[in-house]
Amino acid sequence: MILDLLKSHDGIALIDGEKSITYGKLLEETIASIELLLSQQINPGAIVCLDMKLSWRSLPYILALLSNKNIVIPNDDLPKELWDAILIEGMHDYHIYFSENELIAETKQPMNRECDQLAKFKQIGNAGLIIATSGSSGKPKLVLHDLDKMLERHKSFNNRTTSLAMFHYDHIAGYDRILRLLSSGSTLVLASNRRPTTVAQLIETHRIDEISSTPLFWREFINSRVVDSYNLASLRSISFGADRISEQTLSELRETLPWVEIRQSYGTSELGSLLTETCQDNALYFKFREDGVHTKIVDDKLWIKSPVSMIGYLSSDRATIDGDGFMDTGDIVESYGNYFRITGKDRLIFNIGGEKFMPSEIEDLIETHPMVSQAVVRQMTNQLGSFLVADVVLSEYSKEVAQIRSELKRITSKLASFKRPSRYRFVSELKSNTRMKICRKAT
Repeated sequence: MILDLLKSHDGIALIDGEKSITYGKLLEETIASIELLLSQQINPGAIVCLDMKLSWRSLPYILALLSNKNIVIPNDDLPKELWDAILIEGMHDYHIYFSENELIAETKQPMNRECDQLAKFKQIGNAGLIIATSGSSGKPKLVLHDLDKMLERHKSFNNRTTSLAMFHYDHIAGYDRILRLLSSGSTLVLASNRRPTTVAQLIETHRIDEISSTPLFWREFINSRVVDSYNLASLRSISFGADRISEQTLSELRETLPWVEIRQSYGTSELGSLLTETCQDNALYFKFREDGVHTKIVDDKLWIKSPVSMIGYLSSDRATIDGDGFMDTGDIVESYGNYFRITGKDRLIFNIGGEKFMPSEIEDLIETHPMVSQAVVRQMTNQLGSFLVADVVLSEYSKEVAQIRSELKRITSKLASFKRPSRYRFVSELKSNTRMKICRKAT
């Protein structure tokens, strides 16, 4: 299927630094990669750890494993401890990586082959994808997806764009975007890093018209003021997802890029990336616009039923799915007509003295201060009990931190006493993971 899609397109498929790859060349390299896989006895159904950063060298192997009906475990930029844990888990048959530009294919003896989910899926004969959840607020889990289903849903896409790759392909959004862009004959541009200046340079050079990233990146983009130094006129559409965005950041993003359509995206490791429609009145709210995707809200939590949901977890973890096939996403939402807004995760609900609440209310209030760029509130515990700590990033350097701290206490004094932070820590940046999501674990 993927080979037929590549045959149907012309033009540039990938730009990686000074290297541009046409669809015709990508097709040739993918066929050659399939032949190399087979010469290494990597047959359909084999489970392969693909240990390569996304590049013009690795993309043909990503597509070859899809065409060859393999089950792939990708590593683009996973934390070392997580990747080591995956390798130790020992469910793979092969470990593929580059060493000094030479392909190495190590044969492994699987120690955990008989996982029920894997065994059942292998009988179907489809290509598979195993990814790890981000673990930004808990222990990562391994998730199995049907790659053939993921590719099938993109076959009707025909909107050609020039898009920047901001999500790694070991992230569900990154892998899904590769399939969508190649299915539509679009051009995928790779970046050496995700700093705002690098992104702005690439937009100007390659006339990029579409970017999807996280609220954390867009906050850094705003703060960098690169819009004053680069020609970003080619941008037509940007989207934010993978984390909650604050009203303050969204407002400043509109001011920074007033000519650009701003959309909200939605996806999870379990459900994949789902097509959305952003509310025209308020971009904080969205709804789904994909056939077969159904939603309901139960006790303020979003439940989703989707035809492209995961096959399952490859562990003892179990997703919460009701009798009608709806999965509990854990997202706390507010409704606005047929639209809804994500306000946080159920696992991030604070409980102090029996009072339960979301940190987003406090963070949004702190960010109304003109000197505050970002804020994250954490629940801490000591011998005396639980209390709140706010980590605050200032929009610019200031010696008047004592005064700002006093002003923040005054701003939050309107909150109930149990919602008021006991401490304010001024930091240069918020700790984030490789998926550009804020780490919210207590530190």
